[in-house]
Amino acid sequence: MALFFGKTVLLMLVLSLTVMTISGEDIGRKTRHIKILNDLDGNFPLTVHCKSADDDIGEKTLLRGAVYEFSFQPKVFPRTTLFFCSFQWNSILHHLNVYYEGIDCSECWYTVKKDGKNICRYDFAVGQYDLCNVWND
Repeated sequence: MALFFGKTVLLMLVLSLTVMTISGEDIGRKTRHIKILNDLDGNFPLTVHCKSADDDIGEKTLLRGAVYEFSFQPKVFPRTTLFFCSFQWNSILHHLNVYYEGIDCSECWYTVKKDGKNICRYDFAVGQYDLCNVWND
C-alpha cells in the first residue's frame, strides 16, 4: 500500500510540473525587465507599443527623457518567448524584437538614439548604451 501511495504522489507531482510547463508558467526562470528611453532630438514624442504572441503590453507616448517599461517571465517550454515593439515618431515607423530567446539580458534597457537611425541596448559591463541594433523593418 505504501508503494502505491508513493507512486501516486510521484505521478501527481510529474503531472503538475508538466501542466505548469505546458501552460508557460515559470519554473526557476528569472523575471525579465524591459525599459525603453526616448532620446530623440527635436523633442519628438515617441509612441511605443509592445506585445508578444500572448500579451499586449499596450501603447504609450513618451516625451523626450521618458521611459516605457514592463516585466514578464519567459516561458519554460517551449522556450519561444518573443516581445516586439513598434516605435513611431514624426511619420517614421520602425519595429524591433526587444526580447527573444537567446538574447543575453535579464535587464533589457534600450534607447532610441538622438538621430533615430538606430536603437541601442544598455551594456551593463561598460555602463553605456553601446549595443546598437538596426531596426527589424
